Amino acid sequence: MHLTPRQKEIFLYIQSYIKRNNVSPTYDDIRKQFGFSSLNSVFKHMKQLEDKGVIYIRPKNKKRAITLVDHGAPSINVRLLGTIAAGEPIEAIEDVENIAIPQEMLGKGENFCLKVKGDSMIGDGIHDGDIVIINKRNFADNNEMVAALIDNEATLKRFYKRKGGVELRQANPSMKPIKIKSREFKILGVVMGLIRKY
Repeated sequence: MHLTPRQKEIFLYIQSYIKRNNVSPTYDDIRKQFGFSSLNSVFKHMKQLEDKGVIYIRPKNKKRAITLVDHGAPSINVRLLGTIAAGEPIEAIEDVENIAIPQEMLGKGENFCLKVKGDSMIGDGIHDGDIVIINKRNFADNNEMVAALIDNEATLKRFYKRKGGVELRQANPSMKPIKIKSREFKILGVVMGLIRKY
């Protein structure tokens, strides 16, 4: 995929930084390196690099979330099991097909994919039509993004433990969190990454 001169500069900086430090730079590191006046400029360039398939960004509140895509890395076929709501819960349809996912994007054990419908997680960079990669497990840590089942309907939210229950939060300030008792919902898995198709 063709990169503009500026995109290539930023990509090479990220590549060099990871090689030297074994971790990715933070968005603020990139801002300072290139003299951007705000982090918004960094977000814009990161999205462009992700769209062009040279990096991917795990949808977690991590300071160092940038990973280089190794196009020579082996891929594994992962099942796409239907649609998940990033908004109001909707039914997850088990309309199974396979998607080739780079092995480095997968968690240990069983993984599956779901197509996102809605915009409640847009603040975490997850858009309507994106495909999220889920590591199947029934537990999560606070602030992890989970695929959760509420009354047999699947939804994508951030997970927080609360006394007597849990809170599932959207990444969209116009939407209220869902507060629910622990026995009334089930964690299907934790989000490991996403794929954006055009």
